[in-house]
Amino acid sequence: MSPVRSLMHLVFKVRDTLYGFELPYVHEVIQLPELTCIAKMPRGIAGFLNLREEVICIVDMPVSLGYAPKQYSLNDYIIILEKGDNTFGVLVSEILDIKAIQDDLSNSYKAGQEHKNVLPLVSSIARFDNEIVFILDPALIYDKVSDIYNNMQIDDALRSSESAEFTASPEDLAIFRERGQAISKKQTEEVAKNVTPLTVIQLNQEFFGVDPEIIIEFTRIDDYTPLPAATGLRFLLGFINIRGEILCLIDLWEVLKGEKMPIRESSKILVIGVQDIIVGILVDDVLDVIFVLPEEFRVVPLGMQKSHADFIKHTVVYAKDVLGVLNLSKAIETVVHAAEGR
Repeated sequence: MSPVRSLMHLVFKVRDTLYGFELPYVHEVIQLPELTCIAKMPRGIAGFLNLREEVICIVDMPVSLGYAPKQYSLNDYIIILEKGDNTFGVLVSEILDIKAIQDDLSNSYKAGQEHKNVLPLVSSIARFDNEIVFILDPALIYDKVSDIYNNMQIDDALRSSESAEFTASPEDLAIFRERGQAISKKQTEEVAKNVTPLTVIQLNQEFFGVDPEIIIEFTRIDDYTPLPAATGLRFLLGFINIRGEILCLIDLWEVLKGEKMPIRESSKILVIGVQDIIVGILVDDVLDVIFVLPEEFRVVPLGMQKSHADFIKHTVVYAKDVLGVLNLSKAIETVVHAAEGR
């Protein structure tokens, strides 16, 4: 019998179909910024991105997979991939999960020469819960990018020119442009040592920052075992099964605000590890990873102090809004003490 391996994948959506990359290929994920376009842009190329003073090509994944072109959205994402010393990006519709997917070598589809015309960028087909996921091959995508680079003149003009074809409303274009400016500047080694990475999550239309080092994975809220309301633990929604390990599912909004957060079809579970305690927390979405300089941190406004008690360490500006940096250690400590009291 062939062995079954569980490999970590970044699972994302293109239109209504699930695709994935093996996690080691993924360098980072960013919300779509403004891209630089040139005349007669090759089909399947969304544009070029100035990523910390390195010009990289961005592949329009939907078009490359055969879908009709569609207007870009503020909710789109760029997955930055690395193949050896080469970096490029792919534009996708929605990031869903970081998840272990079984690779059944005896049953899973392996792309051979006879399938390349049907599934030209797919290396295998895997199972994800009850759905099919097409696992894409970054090497094949990079070959596509390389062919374009070999036939185009890429020079310093791309680093500073404005987008010629990246159209949007004035309000959306301002956000796209702000995102592009934020990631265009190269960080010196001294600055890089001082920056603080934050994973941006969304709870009830509010943004919060979380230390990415405590995040184990995130997944969709497909199934969980609810806790009877009679327990009186309003913040404890129930239990989830993560690859055979039973974890508590916490309503973080209840902990912060004392109010229940609605569970939506698009809700996600963020699995975190704090002080040897592993739990899942309910979030609306996992949006971005940002890098914050020391001088960009701000004190917590009085209004936020009242609404979020002492679970906010400080704030930063994110997408022209205020993002509260969460002290999740304190929040989970409060949850544990309350549970022990019961």
